[in-house]
Amino acid sequence: MSVESIGLVFREARQGRGWSQSTLAAKAGVSRPTVARIENGLDISATSLTKLAGALSMKLAVVPDSGADGARRPGKRDTDVSPGTTAG
Repeated sequence: MSVESIGLVFREARQGRGWSQSTLAAKAGVSRPTVARIENGLDISATSLTKLAGALSMKLAVVPDSGADGARRPGKRDTDVSPGTTAG
């Protein structure tokens, strides 16, 4: 999943709840510009993603990247963001 796709997932989840970027930022403990950067695929830090995912009751998973032949490539990772519950 590309950083742009990750940002879109977060934007859709936020909008689906009827939240503004400011509301999400307050619930996640980040700034509103951080939410905007993530939604636009410009600033995707693990810490910020984790905070936003928690506020949106989403889980983050790191899965190995597969090539065209479906084989897993060592050292290549991709991030999967999906609705669900967070541990804790």
